[in-house]
Amino acid sequence: MVPTHEDVALKANLVDFASELSYRKSGKEPERQAKGTEVSGQTVLKAVRLLDTRVQSEADKERRKVKVLYIEADEDHVPSQDGTNVEVPLVYVHEGKFRQGSRSHLKNVHYFSGVYSHAEELWYDVLNYINCNYDLDKVEHIYICGDGAKWIRLGTKIIPKSTFVLDRYHLARYIAAALGKGNELSREIWQAIRDVDLEKAKAVLKKAYRSAQTEGRRKAVKQCRRYIVGNWDGIKVYKTSPEVIGCSAEGHVSHVLSARLSSRPMGWSRPGMDQMARIRVLKANGINIKEQYLKQLGKPATVLKVCQTSLQQQRKLLERPPFETLGNIPALKGPTTSLAQILRAIKSA
Repeated sequence: MVPTHEDVALKANLVDFASELSYRKSGKEPERQAKGTEVSGQTVLKAVRLLDTRVQSEADKERRKVKVLYIEADEDHVPSQDGTNVEVPLVYVHEGKFRQGSRSHLKNVHYFSGVYSHAEELWYDVLNYINCNYDLDKVEHIYICGDGAKWIRLGTKIIPKSTFVLDRYHLARYIAAALGKGNELSREIWQAIRDVDLEKAKAVLKKAYRSAQTEGRRKAVKQCRRYIVGNWDGIKVYKTSPEVIGCSAEGHVSHVLSARLSSRPMGWSRPGMDQMARIRVLKANGINIKEQYLKQLGKPATVLKVCQTSLQQQRKLLERPPFETLGNIPALKGPTTSLAQILRAIKSA
């Protein structure tokens, strides 16, 4: 049976609900507006799977001309149905920050996410977006900021004119675990980082290792040293490139992905987490989920038009004693066809 426009409209609402709520809770939402319209979580899931999420916001008619672009990247750790965690990446491109009231906002931000087979696929999606929306000849530099993971650093090999920048949030976590906060060693290593003095940083960590009281603290110092040395190129860029700004990827992952995918006790299938991650970034990119669903799957109901002259003629014929009553006509008892619809319209006229 071909779904009606009303069916598709209901599913569009269900998918929009599901972007914020569990499938089960989403199925209960229509009940708030009309009793008897609650649907199962499985029905919601099937509706969600029908949406083609591989759509992007329309590119600007004229590619924007900017000198610097920023890309920030991090991942959410999403529980799967087999008991393991799957890393779901989040990458977003923007033109820098601006103040609005007491808060900072990202200018022209655009998000990407999903469960990719290979990280290269994600970065080529990012590159395609940049090519479509920016004049790369005018871009002088692109900064890719993240925690130093291999998949994030891979972006510098695919995105032209790009440089890796270490997210200081993650750097601070390593330093706090190794040295604590607010003590002399902590102040010394941060000064070494500001001075871009790697040897001084190593010396501070060596002193911290010797004075460590537990094996756990010594292990944390070794991990911190490894992290700083391995990401020194992303640390020193803060001093050599004044355009570099702070990274807020952790907060964006929490808002865009974790709020739906990992903050609740549930296990996802890989197709399910991929679909939901993509739906979440569609919303973050300003795409209306209900409108998108109706655009893809909505088929406006065909309006049945009856000629008024024919209708009057049929009414006169029906005034004569018929061979059998109108209600017994087989066409009215069978499938809903165009003929049946016309006859029912005549009967109720």
